[in-house]
Amino acid sequence: MLATLILATLVVAGPPVTLRLNNDGRYLPGDAVQVSVRPAADGYLLVLHADPDGRLRVLFPLDPTDDAFVRGGRDYDLRSRGDRRDLFIADWNRGQGTILAALSSDPLQTGAFSLNGHWDYRALNLDQSLDDESALRDVASRMAPSGVQYDVAPYVIGDAGSNGYASGDATAVVAVGVGGCWNCGVGWFDPWWGWGAPGWGWGWGWGVPG
Repeated sequence: MLATLILATLVVAGPPVTLRLNNDGRYLPGDAVQVSVRPAADGYLLVLHADPDGRLRVLFPLDPTDDAFVRGGRDYDLRSRGDRRDLFIADWNRGQGTILAALSSDPLQTGAFSLNGHWDYRALNLDQSLDDESALRDVASRMAPSGVQYDVAPYVIGDAGSNGYASGDATAVVAVGVGGCWNCGVGWFDPWWGWGAPGWGWGWGWGVPG
């Protein structure tokens, strides 16, 4: 009975952050990538991108001095400079990338990662010893030391497959999770929800990513 009540509560509450990519995250070279985020509660949003070459880019806020505050229960279609809906172009022949949306209850601490009002990419880099999700989460935790809740979405760029979608080299199931709690401290992300690719089936579970 207790397990049933816990599951029912989780289903009703929904994930604290929902991240969506157009085309289900499957692209052909030259396709435009669009990203939407829906936070469940008010907070400060940070959206990071690890591209197929392992480079880090901040998708939101566009500049570290921009207001990153978002309202819970609203859908945010992220914009690039010039108020364009397309955030970036899948400018690779093949490959995989990852986008992470992190929500903090406190304002982002961007001072160490900014230079003259813009992001300082000399200070922003990915730990190449980690997988994309862990590396992006590490960057987010440095900007939000009080902890974050997050959702992460991998994407793949490749040739058109028989189903009309891009097909890359990935063969393993990729867990797309969301987790965190406001007061658990950095490194605790539970519960987490996820779906897998390929297969695209919904599931839920408890866990703390390693």
